[in-house]
Amino acid sequence: MKQNGFSTLEPENYQMFCTWLQQLAQTGRSSARHGNRKLSFTENQALHTARAILRLFQHGIDREPGWSLAHYRRMQKTLQRTFRGAHRRIRRRTIKKAFPISTFEQVADAVAREVEECRLHLATVGQDQQALPGGRSRYRQSQPFALLAAVLTGILRYGIRAEEANQVNREDVERDPNGHHAIHLRAPNKAHRVLPVDQNFLDVLDTCLPWSEAVRHRDPQAAGDALLVYSSRGKAGKPARYTTKQMERHLDQFCLKWFQRTRTTAEGTEQPILHAVGDAERPLKTTPRDLRRAYSVYTTARLKNNLAAVQEILGHKNIRTTLEQYTLLSEGEYADGVAFALGPEAKLLAAGLKHRVALGIDEASPETIPNGRETPVGTCQADVCRRAASCLDCPSAVILTSRRPVIQQIRDEAVARAQAQTKKSDQRGAENILRRASLAQAVLNQIDHLTRTVV
Repeated sequence: MKQNGFSTLEPENYQMFCTWLQQLAQTGRSSARHGNRKLSFTENQALHTARAILRLFQHGIDREPGWSLAHYRRMQKTLQRTFRGAHRRIRRRTIKKAFPISTFEQVADAVAREVEECRLHLATVGQDQQALPGGRSRYRQSQPFALLAAVLTGILRYGIRAEEANQVNREDVERDPNGHHAIHLRAPNKAHRVLPVDQNFLDVLDTCLPWSEAVRHRDPQAAGDALLVYSSRGKAGKPARYTTKQMERHLDQFCLKWFQRTRTTAEGTEQPILHAVGDAERPLKTTPRDLRRAYSVYTTARLKNNLAAVQEILGHKNIRTTLEQYTLLSEGEYADGVAFALGPEAKLLAAGLKHRVALGIDEASPETIPNGRETPVGTCQADVCRRAASCLDCPSAVILTSRRPVIQQIRDEAVARAQAQTKKSDQRGAENILRRASLAQAVLNQIDHLTRTVV
């Protein structure tokens, strides 16, 4: 603060400091420096920094002269005004960062293949020649990422945090003869929880643990009770707890490994097993936090009618966190639908067909509409067919709300055909097909809007 002109911690200076942090987060860069480095903040980091300064003021009220509770309340209101809506924006960006389900399935497939490699390695090489995970052994190139495979399995199946995987000890894994297995999870600033697991997860854990035990035998005292242990400095290094930093380093190597290996698709083409989102020419860049974020989004969408279960699965202290995530997920889905419909056809539809009857949305049945000929999506009011590309393109069509499933099927089929054209490198054909999907989505939005208005 002193380097940027804020010499004392007072409400007026705190207001300027919060404004400076917010501007720093918006621009991403500032002239402020720490040593020879420029400061770069995200909005989340700026919010946490402002809160930390406020807590420092709160704890020093009784010790510092001139600091009072009234000043603290003024600073608290300043924080709320400056960062209004920050939580919502941060969570919205979190949801948008989540992987599509296809990438999530690719990661799960790569992890399953990695676990199978661990089994084959144990069956062929045995435990006597175990190379050290993360070490500089000459056997490292042929070794699977055993510890990382165990952690990724926990993230993809149960949404375990990387910090929780770090803190698991050997006695935290409970094995029950009746099949009621569980793992005790704890992490800094997180609630302790007991996670039920199935036998399949324990089988994966048993497959990957020999790599950890091979390192533990070098120095059991240094390894302690940690479940996942790796060699910090090659073969001669001491055992250390498997850290998040080491996970991220191994995860980059894991993504590159499975990007270099290919599989044959249903169309008969070769494609990397794991690649970047929407780009088969680059390896995937991700972190354990991103994988848990994707798991959280899909779990919330799947169990949206049972938020208490979602809260327990994700390990949230407060159900408000789960509720906000679900609310933003619903808003994000609606916003994506509107953005998907904003094609040229949707704009023409909104400009030329504004009122209810001309818009083609009607609650009546075909029998009650004069001169109405039934079509797959509703009825046609034209005396002579105009030979439009489809009934959705015809201005004489009256779309019935009861035909929503048919229109949704038209949209989904067009999207599937466009994806097939994209795989064949026919981008122009895919764009032409997506125009039909865009028009169908525009009609679906109008039907949903009318239904909500009537209700």
